[in-house]
Amino acid sequence: MSMIIFGLSTAVLPELYARAPEFIKTFFTDPLPTTTILAVLLHQIFNLDKAFSRSKK
Repeated sequence: MSMIIFGLSTAVLPELYARAPEFIKTFFTDPLPTTTILAVLLHQIFNLDKAFSRSKK
């Protein structure tokens, strides 16, 4: 649910990203890339325990 809210924030509140560097604005001007980036990051974070358990074996 947080991904949807974060993604829609770029469409509803574009002034949040008005002062961001151009590199950041490239990814955060449209809800689709914003949500995709957040989904990938959260997937990596929540699967860290699996990576650590494999490395211990």
